[in-house]
Amino acid sequence: MADDEIMIALNLEEGLREAGAEVWSAVTVASARECAEGISLIGAVLDVRLGTEDTEEIADILFTRGIPFVFNSGHTLPDRMQARYRGIRALTKPLRQSQIL
Repeated sequence: MADDEIMIALNLEEGLREAGAEVWSAVTVASARECAEGISLIGAVLDVRLGTEDTEEIADILFTRGIPFVFNSGHTLPDRMQARYRGIRALTKPLRQSQIL
């Protein structure tokens, strides 16, 4: 999970753990890259922006590795990312944990 809004991230992380998931969290593009490249993942929740950077690079890594993911953001998915990641769900914050599960 990559999100830079701490309360939203903690809330989502708690819900995922309660559902039985092991959760790795990242708040920067650099830490998200480490997770996306170096950890065996079965899925990911990815904010469109972390700080001032977009997460397109992280989405590319996940996509290339065949790891399913959803975008979860308060920002609209940029047109280029909508075109590039057709079929990837883009959820809008705030959301209910049931939407992720």
